[in-house]
Amino acid sequence: MRATLVASVIVIGAAALCGMVVAGSIDAPGAPSLGSGMYTLQNLYDYLVNGSALTVQSGFQEPGAAPGSTMKTTRELGDAIKALHDQCDATAYNVELGKKFFCTQPGSWGVQTGRVCIAGTPTPTPTITPTSTPIWLSGWGYRKPITVSNSGSALTDYQVLITMNTQELIPAKMRSDGADVRFADSDKVTLINCWIKSGIGTDSTKIWVKVPSVPAGSKTIYIYYGKSNAESVSDSSAFLNNGLVGYWNLNEGSGLTSADASATNNSLTINTAGWTNSGKLNKAIYTTGVSGQYAYANNNNAYDFTQSGKLTISLWINFLTLNTGSSTSIIGKYGNGMSNNDTTYAL
Repeated sequence: MRATLVASVIVIGAAALCGMVVAGSIDAPGAPSLGSGMYTLQNLYDYLVNGSALTVQSGFQEPGAAPGSTMKTTRELGDAIKALHDQCDATAYNVELGKKFFCTQPGSWGVQTGRVCIAGTPTPTPTITPTSTPIWLSGWGYRKPITVSNSGSALTDYQVLITMNTQELIPAKMRSDGADVRFADSDKVTLINCWIKSGIGTDSTKIWVKVPSVPAGSKTIYIYYGKSNAESVSDSSAFLNNGLVGYWNLNEGSGLTSADASATNNSLTINTAGWTNSGKLNKAIYTTGVSGQYAYANNNNAYDFTQSGKLTISLWINFLTLNTGSSTSIIGKYGNGMSNNDTTYAL
C-alpha cells in the first residue's frame, strides 16, 4: 500500500494526537513479538475493581469501529485506583509481624511489613463478658467515700463527727432538708446510724456517724444522697443515750424554752435571758450580766452525781466582759432552792 500524504487522529483512551501527518509507506502490522503483548484498559479496570484475571492480548486487532460506550478510559482507571487506596488505612502496627501489605498512609506509601506480634494462630474475635453489677445503694444517685482514720487500736461503735459542705450539693443533688442522706459501712450497702446535728445547706454541715468497727489504721465508709422521695433517718438517740443525761443545742433561736435532745427529755427554761445568732454554732443564749438572767432545767435524778462518780460537762461560752478578781459560776446543780451550800460545777 502506497500513499504520499495521510492526515489522521489517533485516540488512546482520553489522550489524542490531532493532525498527525505521516509521510511514506504504511504497512499492515504483523503479530507482536513474544512477550510484547499488552492488557486492555478494560482488563486493568476489571482487575482492580473485581479481581478479574489479567489477560494479555497476544495479537493485534484492527479496530472495526469507534470505541464503544462501555470501554474504560485512563481517567476511570485512575479514579478506581484512588478509590481503592482511599479505603485503606492500615499501618505496620495493625498487621501481623512479617506479613506484607500495601500501605497508602502518607509517609509510608508502598509495600510494608507488619510489626504486630501474634503468638500462634490469628487471634479470634474476643468475647465481651458483661461486668458485674456495681455495688450501690439502690435508688440513690450520688455517693462519696469518707476515710475514718484511727491511730490507735481497733474501735467498736466509734462515733465520728463529719463536717462537710452541703451548700454546694443543694438543691441539684441533695434535698434541702437532708432527708436523703445515708451512710453505709465499708461494704457500701449496710446502713449505719447518722445524725445531722446542724448546718444543713451550709458549707460546714455537722453530721455524727456511728461506725460499727474501725480497725487500727483506717476504714472507708460512704455517704449517699440524691433521692427525692427519701424519708429522713437522722436520729440523735443513737448518739445521745449512752450515759448522756442532758443535751441542749439551743437551735430554737427564740422563745422561753430549749429542747433536751437526750433521753432525759428535760427542757431548759429561759429566764429573762435573750437570744443571739452570733453563737459558736449559730444560735445561743445571750445575757447582759444583769442578775436573774439564766436558763435552768428542772431537778432530775439523772443529774445526781457523787464525788466518786465521773462527770463531764461541756459548753461554749464567750465573756464579753469579766470583772477582775471576781468568780462566776457558769453551770451548777443545786438541790434545795438554789442554795449555795450545794455543790456547783464550773469550767
